[in-house]
Amino acid sequence: MRKFIALLCCSYLLVGCDIGGNTIVHRENENGVDIIHSKVKIDERSARFECIASRSGQCHYRLFRKVCPQAPGAVEPANALASAATNPDGRKPECADRIVERFMVKAGTTRAALDMKPGFTVCVTPDDTPVSADCKPSAP
Repeated sequence: MRKFIALLCCSYLLVGCDIGGNTIVHRENENGVDIIHSKVKIDERSARFECIASRSGQCHYRLFRKVCPQAPGAVEPANALASAATNPDGRKPECADRIVERFMVKAGTTRAALDMKPGFTVCVTPDDTPVSADCKPSAP
């Protein structure tokens, strides 16, 4: 059944049907020349990372998620953001954006990722410059 559904989705794509999801396009150019041009298609269970063009010949992707610390001895909930754990002084612990995956895609190629949980932030750069979750350059 799973193969049938995958085949059905692929045939819809071939005839131009969109089965939903979000598309993120990131494009920067200078004097009409692309510095970076990327398209990321995200649906409920997968993501597709397409590096259309890059000054370096590669698109460097970083995927961020909010990660919240757990109270000592707490059972990890299905959704870490749902945790009501508090610090000893009664404050809720600070959640932070963390890189959960980092990879490179050659210009003109695509990388597909199946079984991806939604709720991540995507940053893409033409080189391996460190960035924060807001996609701005950060200290190494």
